[in-house]
Amino acid sequence: MKLARAWALGVLAVLLTGRPALAQPAYTVEQASPPIHTRGVPVVVAYTPPQPLPNNAAMLRVQVQLSGQTRVPVQTRVCVDLQAKQCMEVNGASASTSRFYGVPANRPVYLVYTVPGEGPLDPNVYVRGSVTVWYGHASLPSSRSSAGLP
Repeated sequence: MKLARAWALGVLAVLLTGRPALAQPAYTVEQASPPIHTRGVPVVVAYTPPQPLPNNAAMLRVQVQLSGQTRVPVQTRVCVDLQAKQCMEVNGASASTSRFYGVPANRPVYLVYTVPGEGPLDPNVYVRGSVTVWYGHASLPSSRSSAGLP
């Protein structure tokens, strides 16, 4: 029964994506934010790979899960480079993106939390984040396929 289910899922993956489902290596890091105590002041949390990754490994997909009960809304962005503003808004409790495809996988992924408005928060707000990064060899489309040639 398990073999039939695995085979059916593999066939479904090929039908939906046009390619076989291959397991990609990934890492997951979970941690709580430091206290968010002032509205309008971003709090940055770095999610660093837990072990060294191969030098040529690139990010393929990033998934973010947020949890924690807060009495105020918290805006969250996921970033791979804070200086270049390579960020994406996280709407809701989770997000999954290939936006960072090809970025070196050894880089940390950052979650940036901001409570809108101004002034102090009492009590402080904490957010628990989980970041999963799938990595591997990032292949770029060939010039033939991007030019529309067969």
